[in-house]
Amino acid sequence: MAITTRQVVREVELTIPREGLARLLSVVAGLLLVAHLLVSLNRYVFGLTFFAADNLYVLFDMWEEVSIPSWYSVALLLVAAGVLTIIASGTRAASDPYARHWTALAVIFLTLSIDDAADVHGHTSYTLREVFDTSGFLAYAWIIPAAALVALVGLAYLRFLLHLPSPVRRQFVIAAALFLAGALLLAAIEGRYDTQHGVENMPYRLMVGVEETLEMAGIILFISTLLGYLASMGKAVRLRVRPD
Repeated sequence: MAITTRQVVREVELTIPREGLARLLSVVAGLLLVAHLLVSLNRYVFGLTFFAADNLYVLFDMWEEVSIPSWYSVALLLVAAGVLTIIASGTRAASDPYARHWTALAVIFLTLSIDDAADVHGHTSYTLREVFDTSGFLAYAWIIPAAALVALVGLAYLRFLLHLPSPVRRQFVIAAALFLAGALLLAAIEGRYDTQHGVENMPYRLMVGVEETLEMAGIILFISTLLGYLASMGKAVRLRVRPD
């Protein structure tokens, strides 16, 4: 007698509350900013000594590349890349003419997360500064190629942006403005301040706090908008687990 077994395909459906997620991500970003300001105030103003004071400073200083705020920024970029990948998959299945744009955006945000984690832009900046002897607002020389790339991507995505629904387009523009205000504008101001006063002081740490918070705010708004757009596509995202 032959005995057969039937493999059961199980579906796990994950429901993401868009507004609740955006609030949670924003609260975490706000708490990280408060932590950054507190450890910076203690380091540069109050000078209190207590157990693990130096460790807390390293963990929550937004200027540090190896810190909790830096990890959070990388995680936000990865989340955005993941949602973009899902949208790209859906648009490819629907033969959307802008599917390649969504795919390229996913790659761009994955690249941004890698850059943020490995500080590629920082290492590049040292090389460019030595070669071109930049100073002042261009002291952090990485903003030169970064601004050029932003301009190129902006031009390449102009038609894509115009085809989006008006509310989505508006939120995309606001998110980009917030992110770029921190990533480029504040970075340029910090570079000029750095050349005149250095980085080990409270005013510089305040600027870093504003810069990183603007970047986080831009990414969080972008993620929230992407989730809303994904929902408007009428696509249900399900995880299928096949037993071996």
